[in-house]
Amino acid sequence: MPAPNARMLAAEGGRFVFGQISDYRADQFLLDTKTGRLWQIVLAPGQNGDSPSKRLQIVPFIAPDDKLSLEPR
Repeated sequence: MPAPNARMLAAEGGRFVFGQISDYRADQFLLDTKTGRLWQIVLAPGQNGDSPSKRLQIVPFIAPDDKLSLEPR
């Protein structure tokens, strides 16, 4: 059972949810509550002098056998 002040990404009635799970870092995530797939919001460098832009980057899962997967097993 999580600690009383622990936060979890969850969505009542929605499939996708944005969330930040740490007060100490600005890591923000998008969670697909149906499949468990996870993306992290990252700043991509700008091109041709443009400002950086926010992008979604897939967060891979590492199974106990050290194989990468896009969905939790």
